[in-house]
Amino acid sequence: MTNPLATGPGRIEFIFLISCVMMLVAFAIDSMLPALPQIGNALGVSDINDRPFVITAFIVGFSVSLFFTGAITDWMGRRALLLYGLMGFVISSLACTLATSFELLLVARFVQGLAAGVGQIVIRAVVRDKFAGRDMAQVMSLASMVFMFGPILAPTLGQLLLEIGPWRWIFAGLGFLGFLVWIWTLLRIEETLTLEERNSLDWTSLVAGAKIVFKDRMSLGYSLAIALLSTGMFSFLLSVQQIFEQTFKQADFLPIGFAIMAVGMAAASLLNASIVQRYGMRRIGHAALIFFIAAAGMHLALAMGGHESMSTFIALQSVTAMGHALCMGNFNAMAMENMGKVAGLANSLQGTLSNIIGLTLGTIIGQSFDGTVIPLYTGFFCVGLAALVVVLITEGGQLFVARHDLKSAE
Repeated sequence: MTNPLATGPGRIEFIFLISCVMMLVAFAIDSMLPALPQIGNALGVSDINDRPFVITAFIVGFSVSLFFTGAITDWMGRRALLLYGLMGFVISSLACTLATSFELLLVARFVQGLAAGVGQIVIRAVVRDKFAGRDMAQVMSLASMVFMFGPILAPTLGQLLLEIGPWRWIFAGLGFLGFLVWIWTLLRIEETLTLEERNSLDWTSLVAGAKIVFKDRMSLGYSLAIALLSTGMFSFLLSVQQIFEQTFKQADFLPIGFAIMAVGMAAASLLNASIVQRYGMRRIGHAALIFFIAAAGMHLALAMGGHESMSTFIALQSVTAMGHALCMGNFNAMAMENMGKVAGLANSLQGTLSNIIGLTLGTIIGQSFDGTVIPLYTGFFCVGLAALVVVLITEGGQLFVARHDLKSAE
């Protein structure tokens, strides 16, 4: 389902380009992890559980952006808005570099999140313009695999920058990366939404589009499942620095440990891209959800039994993250399956829902850090079970069954 306007990059270049746009979000979050103690010390933040607000502020801005961007891109088109968002990311990164207080840094991070959200939503809408069904799931899985180099590299690059300069250099680096992606997008991405396909930007159209998104059983059900699973990842991001520093007394090992865990997610994305055309989104996604719950339950039992170590933490979190990646790649595609006419708005509303629920619950879990990993994996296990209930309701009590009423071969 290739749009005739999209004559720019070929499939491989396109996948790498959209991956880099998505990767800016990972770098903006994960490169901060080793710098949180320095940022806190430099800007007078004494409570270690307050340091992650540097991450929270970005995600809040990102979530707010998701709510508005979809409707705007369905009205305005893709290319120009994507370029505006990327340039906004560059400028806000420089503002973070110059922040003189923790409060000003949080404001700049909020704006940075707003800009990053624009890029994330628009680029996903571009994918939906060009692909559908299992083909879309495959493209997103391949993009996610490339994207995973962000979490793998970001903490290490952040740590390297801290070795040669102050924490502000990390934000300057983010601005530079954003500018490179802006140039690439300017030269290679063309408009994928024709004038005839665009929606008017008025209240009646927005309400009508929202009804399509939330009345569709698959869109609502899988968006809620994604939201619940996002809780686990948000709580992990808001806890992992404290876990390495306080629980295992190995703060310097954070970049390496984080990279190992991210490799598991990258491997899962590659696996999904290889098998989704054969087995379908539902069979893989549902099996991955059960796998995720089992891995989280095993980790929780080990921690409650007092047998947790840094090695078991990294190993079991890697396994859990693999299940999470397989779920998210397929659940996102299923949530978007029937949303062709309102792809931008659907991405916005679905993303806003998942981020609001995920960040709210994830912050509660992250703030519950007590020196152990028990609160974290209690959260993982519970949200996994809740997501399974939602999927069962969405699918009428049947798992692993292909739905032939969908537009794709699924």
